[in-house]
Amino acid sequence: MDPAAHPEGLHQAAHGAALAESLFTTAHKLRQRASRQLFNEQVTYERLRLLTFLRDDGDLTMSEMSSRLGVTPRAVTTLAVCLESAGMLTRQAHTRDRRSIVLHITDAGRLAAERLGDDHRDAMAAVVDRLTDDQKTALRDILDALDADD
Repeated sequence: MDPAAHPEGLHQAAHGAALAESLFTTAHKLRQRASRQLFNEQVTYERLRLLTFLRDDGDLTMSEMSSRLGVTPRAVTTLAVCLESAGMLTRQAHTRDRRSIVLHITDAGRLAAERLGDDHRDAMAAVVDRLTDDQKTALRDILDALDADD
């Protein structure tokens, strides 16, 4: 259906786009707030996500990590170089495919992922805890609806 052919459809599409933009903006602001409170130059939110994947899923190739994070391979390389220099991961050639690089979390990386992951969750929980019980229920319902498979 062409939204322009039906004024109410155009209004709903514009309203949906505005709500989506507001959702992205709010998520970005929450992430920035947590980053300012929790993260330092060695571990940023993006680096924490990379470490968390390695902690939870084990060794991954750079290509697999690129897919998991939804970023370019070059972005993964940048993240990995920073984390490697901080002693939080190692990069090694794949045993069967020498062109592939495997990322491996170190004990220091595992500790950072656990500590900062917990701190990040606590910071986000503090934001959500400012909501009323009714608002929390509504937010849960909305998130469930958005996350539902079509």
